[in-house]
Amino acid sequence: MDSRPRSVAGVPAAPAGSLPDPDAGSRRIVRLCFAAALLAIAIFVARSYVVALAWAAVIAVAAWPLYRRFAPRVPGRSRTLAALLFTILAALVLALVEIGREAQAILQWAGEAQRDGVPVPEWLTRVPLLGQHVEQIGSQRREAAFAQISQQRREIDAVRAGVIEELVDRPTVNDLPEVHFVAQFAIIGA
Repeated sequence: MDSRPRSVAGVPAAPAGSLPDPDAGSRRIVRLCFAAALLAIAIFVARSYVVALAWAAVIAVAAWPLYRRFAPRVPGRSRTLAALLFTILAALVLALVEIGREAQAILQWAGEAQRDGVPVPEWLTRVPLLGQHVEQIGSQRREAAFAQISQQRREIDAVRAGVIEELVDRPTVNDLPEVHFVAQFAIIGA
């Protein structure tokens, strides 16, 4: 047999040991596969940003009329400065809105902390040689603070009861029905 490469339909054969040249259709398919793989990787990376990107688009469309009014009022009428200032103002407004939303949770936490004390974080109690000591100190301070608050409440209640009794027992106060009613309501409410 003849081991020389043969040509088929006028196309010269590739030398022995080499790969044949791909045609244009094969190249197009390989390019499309690489493009699809690159697009899939880009979507995978950007999936966590899609929601933020969508909100940014919504905010940009909604804020455009405000920006059109704001831009002419910027000194020097610099478009870059107007865009920068408007972006900073929009960020401040959004931050203030978010702070307002979280204020209720912060105030609730502060009220619970004032009433129950701030507990020692769990991770701190697991620190070797230190955790149990810190937890003990924290509980002692909370107990002392609760005792002090209880004492202050008792003192305030005693003062309030004394003031209310004095208001009710005065003959001039008893002569006025509105004050008498308020004083009785305060006693019942106490």
